[in-house]
Amino acid sequence: MNDTDLSIIEHTNGNVQFKLRGNHTMKSIEILDLLGRTLYKMPVNSNDSVFKLSGLSQATYIAKVTLDNGYVITKKAVKRR
Repeated sequence: MNDTDLSIIEHTNGNVQFKLRGNHTMKSIEILDLLGRTLYKMPVNSNDSVFKLSGLSQATYIAKVTLDNGYVITKKAVKRR
């Protein structure tokens, strides 16, 4: 598992989709700003989830995704809408 197994897709309506390839599932998704402050923490139990994150401004964020096996994928994403 590595960060290429995780896709973060921003839809035109402002929703953000987190999609995980492979046979593991995501257990939690944490959105942090570049100072390391937690902005959102969402429980998940799937490998494909969509969240309304319209409260985030246009900036770069860090997504910290914890999987069912305890592995953590950390990935930067830019919110454009």
